[in-house]
Amino acid sequence: MAGGSPLGDQLQTLTGRCAHFTGVKVQFIDLKDAAEPDGHVARIYKDYLPQALARGQHIPAPDPVVVGTGLGKIQEAMDIQMKGVSAQKIVVSL
Repeated sequence: MAGGSPLGDQLQTLTGRCAHFTGVKVQFIDLKDAAEPDGHVARIYKDYLPQALARGQHIPAPDPVVVGTGLGKIQEAMDIQMKGVSAQKIVVSL
């Protein structure tokens, strides 16, 4: 099914009715090798991402919330996480 939906420009909705879209291309990515050490997902993290970060082509956002260093900060980090955060990573360096 790579390259598009078998429904073309129709999409089956939860109500069972078909929705029509124009200008929308549906593609599926086969992730069968996602856990493989030499698969395409691994290559993104091993090859592309480190270089893109170093060159400033990929900028992680938002900035992480660094709680502190050591196992003693884990509970504080969990408390922050449990209070609720939006699109942020709570980090404890070990």
